[in-house]
Amino acid sequence: MKSVVVVKISAILLLVLVVVVLIVQNLTPAPLNFLFFQTQSVPVIVIILVTLAIGYAIGLLSYRLLFGGIIKREKEEAEAKPSPKKKVSEAEKENWDPDGSEVPAADKKKRK
Repeated sequence: MKSVVVVKISAILLLVLVVVVLIVQNLTPAPLNFLFFQTQSVPVIVIILVTLAIGYAIGLLSYRLLFGGIIKREKEEAEAKPSPKKKVSEAEKENWDPDGSEVPAADKKKRK
């Protein structure tokens, strides 16, 4: 169990290190032209992060458009089905102990 936690923490630290290196190496300004918008100097990291956010939004929206209806329909079908309930026999009802103490059935009959 501890090794899984160590692997996860190591992966997080590695990703943080990659992001820090990416930021430090891309602080130089670059010109940006988009449709009618023009600027002389925007840090490259800002362009990268904005592009990443736009790509994430496109992926999320396209996933929901393509698969959202299917997931919703499956969820509604699952809720519409009756859940299978376990049948309890009369013997199990008779031996049920609400206190949780395990007393053999023969002892219960003696107590009555």
